Amino acid sequence: MALNCIFVAGCMIRILILLILFTGKLSAQLVFGLSDVNYDFKADEYYIAAVQDLRSQPGSIIGNSLTNSHNKNDIRLSTSVSSEFSRHLQKSLKQDLNGIPLILKITELYIREKVVNQQLISGEASLKMEIFGIKGSDTSLICKPYASNKFTRTYNSANEENYEPVVRNMLKSCMSYNQRYINESKSRIPLFVENAEIIIEPFYRKNARDTVYYQDRKVTWADFKGEPSLHSKYAAAIFPSISFDSRFEIKDRKIKALVTPRVYMIQSMSWVKDKARNEYSLAHEQLHFDIAMLVMYKLLERIKNLQADNMDDLQSMIHFEYLEAYRELHRIQEDYDNESNHSIDVIAQKNWENKINREMNIYR
Repeated sequence: MALNCIFVAGCMIRILILLILFTGKLSAQLVFGLSDVNYDFKADEYYIAAVQDLRSQPGSIIGNSLTNSHNKNDIRLSTSVSSEFSRHLQKSLKQDLNGIPLILKITELYIREKVVNQQLISGEASLKMEIFGIKGSDTSLICKPYASNKFTRTYNSANEENYEPVVRNMLKSCMSYNQRYINESKSRIPLFVENAEIIIEPFYRKNARDTVYYQDRKVTWADFKGEPSLHSKYAAAIFPSISFDSRFEIKDRKIKALVTPRVYMIQSMSWVKDKARNEYSLAHEQLHFDIAMLVMYKLLERIKNLQADNMDDLQSMIHFEYLEAYRELHRIQEDYDNESNHSIDVIAQKNWENKINREMNIYR
């Protein structure tokens, strides 16, 4: 019986030692969650849709705390950083669920300590993140806020209550910066665009060495500087075209497209044979130029009311309409030449002149 008692006692001692060791292992970690508070600002027209931990070692560990023996204890959040940050922001930051969804990408988060002397330990903490907004299929960077903190403490003051405010205040500081940045820049941030405005600027009209612009004057035979095609059965040819310059900006929460139209003819690609240098033939070529102007008028009418909520879409829409107009220009020019038989059919020529003039008068 005595042996049994000694054996039982020995077991009890071993269990006690294991409990002590196990308890010591648990105390080597400082674990805490972020306290729920009411931020003194609100998320204006956005909400936090997700938090992503992009650190090299994501998880719950955010740093180390030094002990009396200079050992390091893990400092960790009660759940993963992404989960705890998400939970805290849902509770602490008033958000607009009808606004723009934001993604917080954490690129750096740590607490580090070093010995100052036998009584003091100094520490530093850092939080860096990148904040992106989502609109449709587009994801855009808004800002890259960061916050840091330095502190000193005594050896015996390593506890959760001291570390929690350090992390929480850094997160709040980053979110406060994000809110200020959005407030100050919302009118020019693509994510917060409300509509689009197409501004048609005056037609470009400054003639170049080889270019005559429609707004400047009518063509003369002197503008036909190209070499006539010896094998062509036609007496003259003009090369009219259309284009525009465009620039885009975001202002007052609008995408503004400023469009400068150009309607012109290229002198070196236009030619005339001597036998065709008369007013009737020149009027035929001028009508080709008029058709280019008419197509441009119609193009501007189509694009002036385009709407898009991002710049890429608006650029694509304007470019599409331009390509359609360019194809239309060549189709109408061919129809004109075919039906008038390159001005030989006098009646058809007159009908085309009347038709183009009527349509031009709509836009003049």
